[in-house]
Amino acid sequence: MGIVPGACKRREAPLLVAVAANMQLPAEQLIHDFQKQSGTRAELIVSSSGKLTAQIKAGAPYDLFLSADMRYPASLQEEGYLIAEPLVYALGRLTLWSKHTDSISGLTDLLRPNISHIAIANPAHAPYGQAAWSLLEQNELLQALQPKLIYAESIAQVNHLMLLGTVQAALTSTAIVHSEHWQTSDRQLLLSAAQHQPIEQGVALLKNSQKPAAARDFYAYLFSKEGQHTLSNFGYQMPNQ
Repeated sequence: MGIVPGACKRREAPLLVAVAANMQLPAEQLIHDFQKQSGTRAELIVSSSGKLTAQIKAGAPYDLFLSADMRYPASLQEEGYLIAEPLVYALGRLTLWSKHTDSISGLTDLLRPNISHIAIANPAHAPYGQAAWSLLEQNELLQALQPKLIYAESIAQVNHLMLLGTVQAALTSTAIVHSEHWQTSDRQLLLSAAQHQPIEQGVALLKNSQKPAAARDFYAYLFSKEGQHTLSNFGYQMPNQ
């Protein structure tokens, strides 16, 4: 049997999008819609913003980076890893999430004795963890609650601990708990803008990209009317609102 022309050709490498864990579900929807529109195959690499930044500096061949804040893209720009200035693409908010049957009305409810474990992302490398830590500190609750805190590697692991029942409460991303993928019967409390500033999430085009044209196309799609609508559906605010 003869060889079919092109049969040995390697499949084209996908666009690699490094994404902070709080953005996993929205990013899955974004790349699905982008692939359908453009025909460009894309894959997500999901971790905390700090770990993804370290991987980029170590030479990881990612094409774009969707960070949970602007601090990490700014550090990459300062050290010459980007081809353009990073931009804010969405504003994130913290939510207090509890599987307890009693309703929650505020952060002080975390002091209840029936809430023995509270999950937050590790503030050492996860921006949402840093925001949660600062929030507790500003409300003079950190010292009392610190023995209850369980540090997860990312927001995705925070939510996993909640779903397993390992913890009774969590400070997590609004986008995750308002997704259709999570149990809408759980108690959720969106923390007001007065309690913490919205988290400016940044996107960066990387110099090490092997698919710069496709990266720019996805970057443009992220800021398009369709892309911003998807982010809004997952609970993010738009930076121009």
